[in-house]
Amino acid sequence: MYHATEERLKRGAKKEIYRNSPTVFETDLANALDGHAQNAIDHLPKYINYITRKTKRPFCLVLDNVDKASDEFQQMIYTFALRLAEKVTGVIMVALRETTYYWAREKGFLDTRVADTVFRIRAPNLKQVISKRVKFIKFLEQHSGHIQKDYKKALPFAREFGLHLNKLLLRDDPTALTALTCLSGRSIRRAFLRLRDYGLSPLAWRDWSGESAGEYFVRTLMLGQQVVYEESKSPIVNLFSVPQDVRGSHFLPIRVLAYLDWRRQSRQKGYSWVAVGDVVRDFETWGHHRSLVMNSIARLATQNLVEVDQLSQREDDETTGKHTLLDYGHTITLSPSGYFFIHNIASIDQYQLLCAGDTNWYNESRYGDFLNEYREAIDLALSEGSGAETLMNASRCGEYWHSYLHEELRKERKNFPGGKIAWRIATDKIIDKILPIKIVVDDSVFASGAQVTTAPSHKTHNLGTPKILSAVAPTADQLDLFASRSGFVRADIIDTMPTLAESTQYEGYKWMPRILWAVELARRANLGGVTSSEIAALIYEWASVHVHSTNTARFLRQHCVNGQFGDLVAFSKTGRMRKWTITENGRTAFNAIFSKGG
Repeated sequence: MYHATEERLKRGAKKEIYRNSPTVFETDLANALDGHAQNAIDHLPKYINYITRKTKRPFCLVLDNVDKASDEFQQMIYTFALRLAEKVTGVIMVALRETTYYWAREKGFLDTRVADTVFRIRAPNLKQVISKRVKFIKFLEQHSGHIQKDYKKALPFAREFGLHLNKLLLRDDPTALTALTCLSGRSIRRAFLRLRDYGLSPLAWRDWSGESAGEYFVRTLMLGQQVVYEESKSPIVNLFSVPQDVRGSHFLPIRVLAYLDWRRQSRQKGYSWVAVGDVVRDFETWGHHRSLVMNSIARLATQNLVEVDQLSQREDDETTGKHTLLDYGHTITLSPSGYFFIHNIASIDQYQLLCAGDTNWYNESRYGDFLNEYREAIDLALSEGSGAETLMNASRCGEYWHSYLHEELRKERKNFPGGKIAWRIATDKIIDKILPIKIVVDDSVFASGAQVTTAPSHKTHNLGTPKILSAVAPTADQLDLFASRSGFVRADIIDTMPTLAESTQYEGYKWMPRILWAVELARRANLGGVTSSEIAALIYEWASVHVHSTNTARFLRQHCVNGQFGDLVAFSKTGRMRKWTITENGRTAFNAIFSKGG
């Protein structure tokens, strides 16, 4: 590989040493070559070309899963791939998700590249992948003499699990395979994670006669290795869940999914993708609080029931790639998992019943009736070693739960009538499909319309026993991480704020007055430091000026961190998150800007 270097030393600078003292020359040569090897940037291409020539085989390098790292790492890897491609003969592939690639071309590290070869690989058919894995188990059995000892020990279990999967997923009943496909959301990796969760459950080896394979598969995933369902330990989402500290609706997540399904079915081009702000406004006009709607959308996105367009989602330096900070400008659509939930899973009686045990309740009387049956079923299951879900199904738990849900639904429809608006009618149809009127328990407990005023926490086991909640007024310090604090500014504080016009400028910039207006509002509302997303939300909600948090974050970083307006606002950092407050100089500038009327 360094033959030319050796010859150059023999005939040049080390010529006399080479002739008179070969041993010393060998030492000097080794030191020189070691110096070359330490320079990895030059050494690696030479080494690759040397191996390619020696083996007479083509060189191919695949850099996979690059988009799982930070933007800085992605850019570094891509720059490395470009430099390597210029110096070696071969093929270098950088594997990216399609949405990451388009974002990088639009706003990121690929925005200057035009000559790259780009091709797409379709995900393989899940049924074929599972079938090949099952066949591979049979192949290992036939060639067990050639595999490692540790793998031999696992063969009996692999054989039994392969036979079970063949019966569950590859036979006549396609419902379990459909459930797995939808829950994996086009990801083969996620599908195998779901199969791992399924295989680790004690319920995975039971007979499912009397119910469809799909219902059995979903129920097994819900319970996992637990006696009762706990959403925090399960890949299956509880669509009836409500916030613990804020009076919410058990049906809001289902309505959001049904709304997106209605958009999906509309025939207009591109109509299935909708801005988060549009969803929030539609539900707000129906009576739902904007913070609860944002909370619900973010939770559904985190659980992969809602897809977020990465071209609109990516922010400059205040997001981690997960759906923890949704903005009004982000666009969303219904995912395959979300579709499967509202059209299949949510209608399953066992799903609804298991959700009841991990849901906050708002009616104390109905909760008490349910809790007595619930405790008895769990105690009996623990003592007999049987399935709590079977005993709950044989009890009156389902009656109390469905009656409670129907009463909550009646109250909601009375307070929030749907009228003749198409999308509201569509969401009501989905709700009626999920909750058909089956059983009417004595409704005398609802006659008084009593409101719960206490919030006792009854627990007989550490098993996610349901909780009864009071109707608590939301406050800023009670909000979930996903909720926007901007929705909790009092009206009397807004009345003290000057009008923010879109044309208002400060030293030639429109953004500085907007930011000062938002952080001053946060100061008056005692919100403390606010992030760029919260600044954008404050401006949008209370000044009626549409802004995007990406632009807000960019201006703050470029002009306020170390820039010309750094004395007007200050920030503190929590992890990667900057929280901004107004300074005394900022308040002086604020008064000067708005005393002039912009």
